[in-house]
Amino acid sequence: MVNHDPKLAVDTPCSNLAIKYNMLYLSVHQLIRKHIHENTEFGERLLKARSQRSLSTAFHQVSMVDKHDEMQYTAVHFDIHLIMELLQQTIAEKRTNQRFILIEGLCNGQKLANEEDQLTLRYMDELFLIEKALGEVTAVASLTYTKEELVHESQVKYEEFPEEEVVEVKAPELDEDGQPIEVEAEAAEEDDPENPKKVPFNPKESPNGWTVTDRKSKNLLTLFTNMKGINNQNEIKEAEGYGKDNNVATVTASLDDFCTRITEENSNRNLYMQVIFEK
Repeated sequence: MVNHDPKLAVDTPCSNLAIKYNMLYLSVHQLIRKHIHENTEFGERLLKARSQRSLSTAFHQVSMVDKHDEMQYTAVHFDIHLIMELLQQTIAEKRTNQRFILIEGLCNGQKLANEEDQLTLRYMDELFLIEKALGEVTAVASLTYTKEELVHESQVKYEEFPEEEVVEVKAPELDEDGQPIEVEAEAAEEDDPENPKKVPFNPKESPNGWTVTDRKSKNLLTLFTNMKGINNQNEIKEAEGYGKDNNVATVTASLDDFCTRITEENSNRNLYMQVIFEK
């Protein structure tokens, strides 16, 4: 999976590298754009499910050179479950003997400007859904201008809930002979199978504790590392090691390195590779 800052163009490098390494390359926003422009059944469903969301400043800075209309067709404007269905169908139609699928355009939380939108499209939910619908995410290339920090378990803070008040149980009333007076309990309402009662969520009952997030989701690096455990390898590289300028050649060289690493015959570990570009 390729995750990148909007100012860094990866479509052409990914397309060329997919041919070189015999991968199936899917650009999510280009796929959405294609179906809508061709007015396919999926295109009609996508349009009906579209909900315009505000995008970050970084996204607007590239609007003048956005030849694939990514601002309009980025996955954040559409229902994520419908996007997964579209990708499933596309993979089934196009995949032949490719071992890896190179996907660009998912896990877009950083593209959103509104905090509420970011919380409804959390990396955790999207990453779990990708693995459930499409298959295991074995590697992530993150091309960015800002280094992602790994949040270790020792740095995680958990909510502390006040102890509940103990409700005093009243002694039963007694009759003239000193025997408890029986009180008929109200008949319990039968559950309606068609309209089951919703049990309210209680964070106190979370088996692993409820973390203090301050309305900030965990970054993709932390989530991916926690998911893969000891089999994950994190690497941080400077883009200048692949070229002097933040151009297509530098992006291509860094992604070429990434593809080489994950296709090596002895590669049996997951990889999260950050490439940091100069602003």
